[in-house]
Amino acid sequence: MVGALWLRSPSIPYLTACALATAVAILGAPPTGQPGRRRTLALSAALGAFVVLAAIGQRQIGRIDGNWDVAREELRHRASRGAREAIEEAGAGLVDAARRALAAPESAAEAFSMLDPLVAGASEHGIVLYRNQRPFAWAGMVRTSVQQSVLPVDVAGSALYLTLRATAVRGSRRAVAVALIHANAPADRLTHSLEDLLERRFNVRNFSYAAPTDTGGGELVTVANVPLMRVDVGPLDRETVRVQTLESIRYRNGAILALAFALLLAAAWRPSLSLGARAALLAAALLAIGVAPFSAFSNATRLFDPAVYFSPLGRAFTASVGALGLTAAVILLGILSLQRARVRLPKSVALAALLVLVALGPFLLRDLARGISSPPWGVSVGLWAAWQGTLFLAAMVVLVGTVTIGRTLIGHSRGIPPAVAIMLALAAGVLGPLLWRAPSGWPAWYTVLWAAAIGTFALARRTRFFLLTATLVAGTGAATLVWGAAARRRVEL
Repeated sequence: MVGALWLRSPSIPYLTACALATAVAILGAPPTGQPGRRRTLALSAALGAFVVLAAIGQRQIGRIDGNWDVAREELRHRASRGAREAIEEAGAGLVDAARRALAAPESAAEAFSMLDPLVAGASEHGIVLYRNQRPFAWAGMVRTSVQQSVLPVDVAGSALYLTLRATAVRGSRRAVAVALIHANAPADRLTHSLEDLLERRFNVRNFSYAAPTDTGGGELVTVANVPLMRVDVGPLDRETVRVQTLESIRYRNGAILALAFALLLAAAWRPSLSLGARAALLAAALLAIGVAPFSAFSNATRLFDPAVYFSPLGRAFTASVGALGLTAAVILLGILSLQRARVRLPKSVALAALLVLVALGPFLLRDLARGISSPPWGVSVGLWAAWQGTLFLAAMVVLVGTVTIGRTLIGHSRGIPPAVAIMLALAAGVLGPLLWRAPSGWPAWYTVLWAAAIGTFALARRTRFFLLTATLVAGTGAATLVWGAAARRRVEL
């Protein structure tokens, strides 16, 4: 939880608390040969990595806040030097690719196949093989003209692009390999230049390029002993650099914290752990979800983007599809823990709780589904799967919760056949698209059908296919809810 607080607001007190918690986890690891030692040590290792990386990030932020002039010059020199090295490395790769392309087979199909591996890389590369001054085979993406390219290495520019080129000639063959260095707006939204990689690496957004004879400073880029350009970093704004640095730190440490979160849940599911200790671990996981700055990761993944899912129902726990999915997963583990421990409630309390869950469960899931917001550019398969998977977990919470309570009332051996609940859920799923009407949605009585499916499942006889039955009912409900929410959003748009 303290790690999530540090991600939200990096500070020395939170970092110190993280270090102390890691030390306690290491000291509290079970002795060698005892159950759970490996899981505890793995969790401690993840927490230790988080603390080390957090300390490095804290130092970076501290230098920006406390000594900006020195930090700015260090960043400027490091970024410009790194850009020079990256461009020179890309240029050497282009020279090699152009030479290798000259050995392409005479068959055009085989030549195309040979050129494909030569343009692999994180940024855009392209290559064109000419035979008798006519294009013979090519691969990748070429943003500037290479028809007249004859120099061994050079730089080509246009209104939108800056590219590095390498040319090799042998007899009637000429190969030109290119790499995209920079793209001006709006082309930068359609390309993957080398500059994009450098920006993410150094948290700098304003690289500048000049002729090699320019005396304004910067690093001189030389490929094959040919001076090509000068690369430098323009004026740096303190707040912009701080925000970009903090974003990079959060991505890096957030990935480590996610691993620690998974290991924590694995530790909570250890069979030998008591119910109280397991509940404490799951409660800590929920608190971490509640304070983690998930919105800071919205640029990296739609899972944490409130623009595609936001429900005020659970505040931070339902602020994004990722937050809701994690919350539902932790609660589901808690309910399954209660089942494993065979916790029994008084029958009067169980009956009241069951009636509340059966009556309010469909409305709860409906309100959660209303957080779905279709972006104007359309819904991808991945986004649809994220919506449906998250609502599936939420539906599983309701279903498994009702079953846990229902066991108190009817025991494990008695109850309604599980097939009844499956048939009711399938019937409701089939009727859903037929009954839906814009803009009001489903008729009021349609919710009663889902309540009947939930109630029937709660009182179903326990079999070895319990989780399969729950999966079928929850999956059908999630698919129906996502379809209805998406249809409603399309009508609104």
